[in-house]
Amino acid sequence: MFCLHYLQRAFVYPWLTRGRPYPTLYWALALVFTSVNGTLQSLELLFGGYYSGMQDALSPCALAGSALFAFGMATNVHSDYILRNLRRPGETGYKIPQGGMFEYISGANLWGEVVEWLGFAIATQTPGAAVFSLFCLVGIGGRCVATHGWYLRKFGDAYPQQRRRMIPFVW
Repeated sequence: MFCLHYLQRAFVYPWLTRGRPYPTLYWALALVFTSVNGTLQSLELLFGGYYSGMQDALSPCALAGSALFAFGMATNVHSDYILRNLRRPGETGYKIPQGGMFEYISGANLWGEVVEWLGFAIATQTPGAAVFSLFCLVGIGGRCVATHGWYLRKFGDAYPQQRRRMIPFVW
């Protein structure tokens, strides 16, 4: 799951974006963080002694977590697609995203990633995955909340009132 996410984020996503170039410093910092985190996650999964065989991969937690991860990744990828296609070539203004989880949450792309890592933590049942999921909830979740506030300030009453900050139908 970890490799699938970062394969999509590092190789597929950059080729599809049409925005400004990504700053080299942020790219380098992301590379360092992801390398360290990936190494720690891998070491814990390989040598942590949490798994005894195939029955662990087919446990209810592993299956439910994998399904949640897949839903989160599909949401993330679909939301990125919606954001990429908001403007026509030559347009520069901001628009309100429509469709998918954007009907329920302002930062659907960010929320999808939070859901991915929650699914990863549930599937693996390791302390490292749980800490990483919590880190994503705080870091990326904070961006969800900020994105919601930005949309409300930018679009005012034109912004759909049913959209929430972070939790669909709730908050």
